[in-house]
Amino acid sequence: MKKVTLIISCSVFFLMLICTVIILATVNSPEITSQTAAFTSSESISENTPQSIIESIPENISETEPAHETGEEWAYFIVNSKYPLPADYDKQIILEKIYKDFSLDSRCAGKARELIAAAEKDGITLVVISAYRSFQKQRENFDDYIDRLIYEGYDREEAAKITASQIALPGESEHNAGVSIDVINKDWYKTHDDITDDFENTAEFEWLYENSWKFGFILRYHKDKSDITGFDYEPWHYRYVGEAKAKLIYDSGLTLDEYYELNER
Repeated sequence: MKKVTLIISCSVFFLMLICTVIILATVNSPEITSQTAAFTSSESISENTPQSIIESIPENISETEPAHETGEEWAYFIVNSKYPLPADYDKQIILEKIYKDFSLDSRCAGKARELIAAAEKDGITLVVISAYRSFQKQRENFDDYIDRLIYEGYDREEAAKITASQIALPGESEHNAGVSIDVINKDWYKTHDDITDDFENTAEFEWLYENSWKFGFILRYHKDKSDITGFDYEPWHYRYVGEAKAKLIYDSGLTLDEYYELNER
């Protein structure tokens, strides 16, 4: 009886050993390893790849842009008459103060404060005169400017046309999205009644143009590009697009509109 028991025990032991060897050989099989690796790249998909695996692979997995990696993709969009904001967009924004009573979308407010502080450190005092605006405030600005031009002698049709080249309708302004700031210097209104293109001749403009991109902001409406942007030149208007995109756009020398059309179509 003891001899039979010993034989059975040995048989079980050898059977388990054989199973272990088979399992290890299967796990380390070059064929299985290569199939697993193939499933990790969208370029390796074949007609034999299970549908469940195909659906789990992100599109353009090898073309992920820097902005996606830094979580800034939310700020890369166009706002104008062609691409208006959703009707309730301004009510969804979480605002955060950046300068006195002016606010921006909380996701870029910190960068705006950093920009202002960096300028101050370099001896440049920036004064924010506009940031986030509600749709209602945008409408008021638009209508008030028309009335102002009519008072100055323009007829209503001409006044409306001029206004449309300088002030966007509600939902068509970047200010409504909380991603843009208008900036001047501290002494501007001592010599000017309004903000004008002359701002490009100031030290503040020079600093902004050369450094704003480091904080994710770009000059939005370039000189001699109104036919592309839809707005007159505004050397005081800076738009947040994220640091990665800001550098690419700054280096390209293009407007946001041109860069967007070239890269997103």
